[in-house]
Amino acid sequence: MKTIGLIGCGSIARQQYATLLRSFFPHSEKLFFDLDPSAASVMANILKGKSVELSQIIEKCDFIIITTPPESHFELLKQCIMPNRTIFCEKPFLLKLSEIERIIALSTLQDSKIYVGHIRRFFPSIIQARQFQETGLLGKILKIDVFEGTRFDWESRSGYHFTSPFGGVITDTGSHSLDTLLYVIGLDEKRAEFRLVDRTRIPEIEPSHVFKASFKISGETLNAEASIYLSRRTFLANKMNIYCENGILEVPLDMKNAVRISNHSGKTILHEQYPLQDIDAVFHRQFQHILSEGGELLKVSRFLNTTKLLETLL
Repeated sequence: MKTIGLIGCGSIARQQYATLLRSFFPHSEKLFFDLDPSAASVMANILKGKSVELSQIIEKCDFIIITTPPESHFELLKQCIMPNRTIFCEKPFLLKLSEIERIIALSTLQDSKIYVGHIRRFFPSIIQARQFQETGLLGKILKIDVFEGTRFDWESRSGYHFTSPFGGVITDTGSHSLDTLLYVIGLDEKRAEFRLVDRTRIPEIEPSHVFKASFKISGETLNAEASIYLSRRTFLANKMNIYCENGILEVPLDMKNAVRISNHSGKTILHEQYPLQDIDAVFHRQFQHILSEGGELLKVSRFLNTTKLLETLL
């Protein structure tokens, strides 16, 4: 029987991971740690587990879930990596290329498996966009524009979104947006370089709540312009437009099951045949992928470019 450890017992833990732990590890011993002991006690009471010190989770657990603010991830990962252990870390994973390279090296040395929580890779529109983009029917990618904005209403216990230099919209929402961009165009598996062209953020010092940037993406077969516009204050289109030689691919960044292809012949809508219906189902699918299918889409090595691009834009 596995011993499961949860580090970080804030809002995301209560709203999503409590259900996942109950579903996937019904008979496992469950240990909880948070800098706020009362938060760990709440989770322990919900799931009939124990509120413990961090050292006990590091020593005892076979499977560790990290849902703390991003500035703590690197040090926690270094402490948690041990032989034959599985670690799942919420996004934003790491914000420096040197850190993710170090974590990959350590996990390889210790034969430890690390997965990253980027659930959008299981969204219906993202699955369809990736599959269609792989056909190459629209030809060479020329330009990519990303728009994502809404009124911020997440109930964060830690408040890091407003106090931490890593809590701004570019690291919070933007880590999702940028990973989606790279995943759809296949740059989660290939080498790529990024160059910042222009950047505006409000306020000017992180954490910012409005972020705009233009940048260049280059790879083995790609040399494209890109832009991103993120906001916690304004409603935006919440989509990604990929402009190619032979048409445009429009990809919603939410749970919509529709990808639009436009070219000189007209417009076509693609739908995922068996789409997940809500965010709870996506979280469940993510863990099913890790525990039953090997977790290939979420392996830490597939997030090098996401980290590199975030570091470039920050």
